[in-house]
Amino acid sequence: MQPGNKENDAQMIDDPNVTKIVNRAILEHMAQVFGPDSTAAAVLAEAAELERDGHEVVFYRRGRELWVDPKTNH
Repeated sequence: MQPGNKENDAQMIDDPNVTKIVNRAILEHMAQVFGPDSTAAAVLAEAAELERDGHEVVFYRRGRELWVDPKTNH
């Protein structure tokens, strides 16, 4: 893959074998754009529950899948 090649970059973004951390601001923007029934909005709601229970959270994506997990300190 060559840097700056948009076709290769797009393939990497949606690669179902690559898990990446996602910034909360990106999820908030996605929830605004796609609405309250979007996956991003559901993930943010789940994060709010975890945070109310005292957890710090980390957002992830793999391909087009989004999820939130409590932050662990290893």
